[in-house]
Amino acid sequence: MTPTFKHLCRHMRAAKRELMAELLSDKDALLIASCLGKLECIYWQALGNGELTLAKGIVRLIQHSYRFHNVHVSSCVA
Repeated sequence: MTPTFKHLCRHMRAAKRELMAELLSDKDALLIASCLGKLECIYWQALGNGELTLAKGIVRLIQHSYRFHNVHVSSCVA
């Protein structure tokens, strides 16, 4: 594991925990959009640093989260 991967993975996990907590609480659309924006930012950083597996995992996480809310702000997935 590269230091870049570890760093991005740490941020991805934090954003995932934040998203999960928001989905389990009141599902505030603005806070969900904020979490998705963080994940999208990490996605682009992962792509830019050649961490394709991490980027694919983030896309899967974002797509899976769409089952639980109707906020679609990410440009990294259709």
